[in-house]
Amino acid sequence: MQFYKIYNSLETLPIYNFDKVQQNNDLRFLLRLKNYDRMPKMNKWLMRDLLRIYKHLMSDYSNKENRVLSAKKRAIKAITELTINIANNSHDADKIHKASVFLRALMIDTTKDELLRNTEWLETAEQRMLMTHIKIAIKKYKEQVDKVANAKKITIQEQQARLESMLGININVKQCSVKQWEAYIKEVNNKSQILN
Repeated sequence: MQFYKIYNSLETLPIYNFDKVQQNNDLRFLLRLKNYDRMPKMNKWLMRDLLRIYKHLMSDYSNKENRVLSAKKRAIKAITELTINIANNSHDADKIHKASVFLRALMIDTTKDELLRNTEWLETAEQRMLMTHIKIAIKKYKEQVDKVANAKKITIQEQQARLESMLGININVKQCSVKQWEAYIKEVNNKSQILN
């Protein structure tokens, strides 16, 4: 039985290998090999070890702040505040029902623009102000969803070209770790926010 070295952290796993694992669903890219053209065949022990390492890596990767989830939580929090405010200040069962339907619809991502435009059922200035906060939170949430959707369509080579262009450096994707890659992306995002 042959033993292989395995990338076991985001600090050492090259972004190239991480991308290959994601794109090809091939955990053998977690192996530290000199040549990935001739990868070993999977056996149950290798598969078990690679699955364990992959689970650990993905746990580390997903524990980082998820912007989409954070934006959704802010939107839901704002909507919940409005629903509670309406429930506390209204004795009209129809308005309470509308607020709860609104909350449920937004929580399952069926947000429709007409839900946000049709706000005549709001009675107080506080409720209208809460609705403004909701609209802003939902807009930010949708922007994050769009960013993620667009980012997934960009290949690693396109990302590399953009990062190199923005940062003025050369990046070897076969040596650059996932953690370093994320730092580059964060730096570019910070620079673009300063420019806007």
